[in-house]
Amino acid sequence: PVGTPQTQNVPADTTVTGWVSAEGAANGTMVAGVAHVLFAPGLPSIAAVNGIAKYIASGALSTALAQTSRTPALPSGLLMGDTIVATCSSENNATHSCSTTGWSKISQTNSGASWTTSYWQAIQTVAGLSAPVITWTGSADANARTRAYRDTQAAGSPVLALGTNGTGSGATHTSTGGNTTANDSLALYFDNCASNTALGTPAGWTEDVDSGSATGPCR
Repeated sequence: PVGTPQTQNVPADTTVTGWVSAEGAANGTMVAGVAHVLFAPGLPSIAAVNGIAKYIASGALSTALAQTSRTPALPSGLLMGDTIVATCSSENNATHSCSTTGWSKISQTNSGASWTTSYWQAIQTVAGLSAPVITWTGSADANARTRAYRDTQAAGSPVLALGTNGTGSGATHTSTGGNTTANDSLALYFDNCASNTALGTPAGWTEDVDSGSATGPCR
């Protein structure tokens, strides 16, 4: 799961769309997948650097077979006010939960009967933030990862506004996106699929991190 986050900066009231190929590298394997576009509104500033929401870093990939929880490590170099997004995917339709202080659930989407992805957010504080412990009922292959973004709005709930999502088991996963609500917003595109196969990068997007693994069951 947790395949290939992509980003692009866009002004207010801009419609953002995204698509990504999830075709198997060898033989066009059909894989269940979930594609989401999220928005990280920029700070109310037109400063060339400080006012533009941006990707900073990712924590290490957390992946394993037959699990009932994942605890993805936080990215290094976090500053107060950074927004951290965690994604977790498991090969079932179990509801994901997280009671770690500071974390709130953005959404969770199922694709078919044996694939689900949840999205979580938190803001780094002076006291520090703990890595999220994400749990579910029923053993399943899974993985999770965190990503940090800087100069996003640190007020309101959720900090990230969820765009539309797409699901399916075809060779292409599609999300139709949504409208931004603030200047200097950062559009975040996540594609998570049940096969550990290469995922393409849509035109106009920048891949921040690829969560494929030589030993992981999915991407």
